[in-house]
Amino acid sequence: MASQPQFNIASLRTDGEAAKDPAKLIAWLNVHFLRLSNVLKGPNLISEGEATATKTLKLWLADLTKLTLAGNTAITLHKADTRAGAWATLELTQDATGGRIPTWVNATGTGGAVTAPTATANKKTLYFCVYNGTNWVLSVLASNYT
Repeated sequence: MASQPQFNIASLRTDGEAAKDPAKLIAWLNVHFLRLSNVLKGPNLISEGEATATKTLKLWLADLTKLTLAGNTAITLHKADTRAGAWATLELTQDATGGRIPTWVNATGTGGAVTAPTATANKKTLYFCVYNGTNWVLSVLASNYT
């Protein structure tokens, strides 16, 4: 019979400051236990609906975040409470008009700028996102699919 995974609260690693400040420790635990509970219960997704001007996304809350571009949108990838090495996937969908252009805040691409999503109406682009401690780094996994 396979043994059950063990969890030892004493093995938790924080940034050091969290251990000195109860409010920071609670915030740290909320973030990390949320992610742990997501891992234990399996993949999850957040559908953010449509974006027309500005949108802030907390990618670390889900394995997959979906967003439909209904206008040119400034997308801010939230980085407070995000630990280096955090990862997620982001699926951008063009609306029925297509040609929507996102601008990115707190994000970079693997070669500099983030690769633009497909401009084709009703098509999708899937990004793999990793937080490097300063910015989210986005890389296209798939594009122009339905």
